[in-house]
Amino acid sequence: DVIAVVRDDRGSAVQMLYVRGGKLIGQRQFMLDGSSEVSPGEAVGEFVKQYYAQAPDVPREVLLPVEIEERQIVQQWLRQRRGAAVTVEVPQGGEGLRLVDLAAANAEQALRSYQLELDQKEAWAEQAAEELAESLGLGAPPVRIEGYDISNIQGTAPVGSMVVVEGGFPAKSEYRRFRIKWHPESPDDFAMMHETILRRLRKYLDNDPKFSRLPDLILIDGGKGQLGAAIRARDELGLAVPMVGLAKKQEILYLQDGAGEAYREVVLPLSSPGLMLLRKLRDEAHRFALTFHRKVRDKRVQGSVLDEIPGVGPKRRRLLLRSFGSIEGIRRATIDEIAAVPTLTRRQA
Repeated sequence: DVIAVVRDDRGSAVQMLYVRGGKLIGQRQFMLDGSSEVSPGEAVGEFVKQYYAQAPDVPREVLLPVEIEERQIVQQWLRQRRGAAVTVEVPQGGEGLRLVDLAAANAEQALRSYQLELDQKEAWAEQAAEELAESLGLGAPPVRIEGYDISNIQGTAPVGSMVVVEGGFPAKSEYRRFRIKWHPESPDDFAMMHETILRRLRKYLDNDPKFSRLPDLILIDGGKGQLGAAIRARDELGLAVPMVGLAKKQEILYLQDGAGEAYREVVLPLSSPGLMLLRKLRDEAHRFALTFHRKVRDKRVQGSVLDEIPGVGPKRRRLLLRSFGSIEGIRRATIDEIAAVPTLTRRQA
């Protein structure tokens, strides 16, 4: 394996060449964000450790572009992983140096392509933000936009989701989930959206570190009803965060028109960057909410079935699921197998 790295202020590009039997059989590229602050040796050393910790195979020789710390220790570790001799070298000439130089040239090209792609994405995101500011009447292009959606089936296991983009790029560490506390007799998505927005903004006012920043714009998945519920929650707390609703069918944006419950429609071309950014955020909020809903629903179904059995409480329920893996696994088990679970009697089995 031949490894080369090229760095600039945006990060590092790592190029790997795979040589087997004297022939180049493949190559891969990796981008290391944030590695511009460390030395080339540190960047290469960290990459080698991470890559070979999960690599399917280890070659008999690894060629590096620079010296790394503890090279002999890394070499010994690779020998243990391979179960045979491995050498880790920094070639000074000959075919080895030629291969490292070739990898470096490829890494340089990869970094240029990465920078070009990133520049294009940043320009697109900037255009989208400017378009939203103009079409929605915002004071400035929004940097942080939060998207919200509700997921439930006939009112059961209701959850809310919050997803975030910053500068046009997903900020997944900022995503949040809400298990809806209010359970109506019939489904009420408006009330559930009201609760989700109210709880999120209240956490900001309460100085919750997980909700320490207000967005420049809030996107609500839905039309006038969902948007109105979100606006009421915001107004109850005396905040002034701009909000917009995005209806699914016609991709129409809804805005509050002055005070009260009057709304106006904003129609943007389907190909416009501003609408495309909001649609991506809306779809991501829906995906995130649906994933959490399924998790809550499955847990609820599993728990409720076992809870109906006399003598099976939370502790025995956990033991049963741990022993058989699922409700279906318990159904397939024999009486003797169930009775063998700690604390369970044959009568309960």
